[in-house]
Amino acid sequence: MRKILTTLTLLFSLLIGIAGCFDDKSKSIGRINPDEIDSVWLNGINLPWIDFGQDFGGESESVAKFQEAFEKFHSAGINSVRIWIHCDGRRNPIFDEPGGRVVGLPQGFLDDFKTMLDVAERNGIKIMPALWSFDMAKDRSHEEFATAGVQNNLLLNDAYLDTYIDNALIPLIKECDAHPALFAWEICNEPEWMVENLNIPLDRVQRFHARIAAVIHQIGTKPVTTGSASIKWNSNKVSGAVANWWSDEAMQSVYSDKDAYLDFYQVHVYGWMLKSGFDPYLYTPEELGLDKPVMIGEAPGTNMIGEDPEGNEVIYTPLDMLRLAREKGYFGHYFWSYAAFDGHGDWQQIEQAVSEEQ
Repeated sequence: MRKILTTLTLLFSLLIGIAGCFDDKSKSIGRINPDEIDSVWLNGINLPWIDFGQDFGGESESVAKFQEAFEKFHSAGINSVRIWIHCDGRRNPIFDEPGGRVVGLPQGFLDDFKTMLDVAERNGIKIMPALWSFDMAKDRSHEEFATAGVQNNLLLNDAYLDTYIDNALIPLIKECDAHPALFAWEICNEPEWMVENLNIPLDRVQRFHARIAAVIHQIGTKPVTTGSASIKWNSNKVSGAVANWWSDEAMQSVYSDKDAYLDFYQVHVYGWMLKSGFDPYLYTPEELGLDKPVMIGEAPGTNMIGEDPEGNEVIYTPLDMLRLAREKGYFGHYFWSYAAFDGHGDWQQIEQAVSEEQ
């Protein structure tokens, strides 16, 4: 219970700071008391990347496009953005060889990252960066870059992970954690796919998370989360769900460190999940069996169509999703997406829903 209260206090103290950053369109985040979780609301969107895995460092030209997007978000009343950083490791961090040890970050990486945060701050935007994605173990080296998706050693070998922590993660946290635009650190986008589809043992994926979470807690001040692909792997109560792979107990069972924990949970949902009953809009966090604040980190930015377990058609509009997320007690909702161009999001629909919901 003490850890839960500490987590809530940390989140709310950060969100109190957020409150002063927004104009009337984002007034839904006001000054709140630590026990009033229902009053917290992060109106979010995924701007996952401008140039997949290449937005920071080198000769990136992404910052100007971040500026353009953030201005649109601010005008629409969006106050938080989820951005992917390393993605599959194709351009950052720097490795001594493909699939090898991390030797550092590209020249200009930290400057670009801080510039992006500065742009976000000027536009009243809070950033939640996702360090990695499951793509880190999805080998695309023959069709993209030699380092694309060949990072299995970071997951399977502690000595390799040490090099990432020492030469990339710690410099990034020390340089950027205190930035007022940075809301929280996300360890990995949808890590469960590495277990389900890419043959990485669950305990190694959990240990990867546990070690990174511990380091961030030890040297930083911002909350830590991960981007769970579905409540299938983030609930121990919903019928058909496997377990909560990201509980304190699960993570500390593979890495015994009191700092190896997540501060809040993040779940994703798409229409194909509804048939299996993995629909977060039907449940409160408590009904999912979750003992920490929860946000919905990805949901389609267009109509989500699926079937319930009985075969009945289910249609959620973006406005439905926002309203239900609030009603059920989630503290944030992030649409997918602004710039992934994969058919799961439409900026005009997102903008309209956010405007109507406020």
